[in-house]
Amino acid sequence: MQAYLAQFYEGTGGSLPTTGPKAVRGKDVWVVSCGQATSCATGTAGVVAAGAALGWTTHVCDGASDVNNAFVTCLNQAIAARADGIITNAIDCADIKQPLITAKADKIPVVNMDGFDCNQNLPQSAGPSLFTASVIPSSQYPTLESYAAAAAKAQAYWLINATDGKAKVINYDLTDITYGVVAQQATEAAFAQCSGCTVYNIPFTLEQYTPEALKGLFQSAYLQHPDANAVDALSTSVFLSGVAAAIKATGKPLLSATQGTETAAFDLLRTNGGISAIVGEDNAQAGWAAADTLNRLFAGDPPVPEGEGLQLVDATHNLPASGAYHTSVNYVAAYEKIWSGG
Repeated sequence: MQAYLAQFYEGTGGSLPTTGPKAVRGKDVWVVSCGQATSCATGTAGVVAAGAALGWTTHVCDGASDVNNAFVTCLNQAIAARADGIITNAIDCADIKQPLITAKADKIPVVNMDGFDCNQNLPQSAGPSLFTASVIPSSQYPTLESYAAAAAKAQAYWLINATDGKAKVINYDLTDITYGVVAQQATEAAFAQCSGCTVYNIPFTLEQYTPEALKGLFQSAYLQHPDANAVDALSTSVFLSGVAAAIKATGKPLLSATQGTETAAFDLLRTNGGISAIVGEDNAQAGWAAADTLNRLFAGDPPVPEGEGLQLVDATHNLPASGAYHTSVNYVAAYEKIWSGG
């Protein structure tokens, strides 16, 4: 466990691409965000910035966390507009299956950024792969499944270590998307190694991903388990919804671990405001990686590992003085060099 934590304090980022096709300019690209009121906004902004460097016209469609309607509507709008390419941000294939079939028939490439393809469906049964390509996060974690599991494991290990192996954890378990299922499996496996730990799972769904519901779930769980000394959740947006404030309102020194990038979340960490540790991920870099993947498809090249990394941040390690989490790697310069033919 200590070696794993040390690795995450150091950061897991692999090597950035050094070769690839020049920018295929003049493309009309749509970005479908899982929700611009969530951390997806940062990744989407990364795609837009990268698109400008590539000479593309980019359009953003806000999925507004509406898995039942807006995700499909956005994809259909992009297809109807005859987009040259589409990037989906944190949206699972299972939620946009029919538009992906249509895009494939219309020969519109769709790049999957931070989502799961239909051949990776959990908890539903697997189906065929429908995305044209998925971003390869890094050579160390070549799939989103391995990337998500690694982050969840780091969070759990941090809580185990910080409580001296006596964590009593209120754990948010997102049950209806694959990322949540993968994270939960990794979380349970990590805490199973701690004989003195107890996990109080809070199952919830995307429909409950609202400030009122998330805060209410914590308050109910804490009433049932007043011995809890920690909280675990797979996204900073859970804490930013009011859960961090609810933690502080208990008056108890509850520790908490999560993953994300937003300034507001790191402000809470800096001020002891209800977040104790964050597995930092530079979502803007993920956007540039997705744009690079799509540019390779335009040029007829396959995807490559993009060197995305994860880094554990707490009060004494890697905490930026202000702002959001950003990797120290200059990925913008690296991509611009490739795209310019340099």
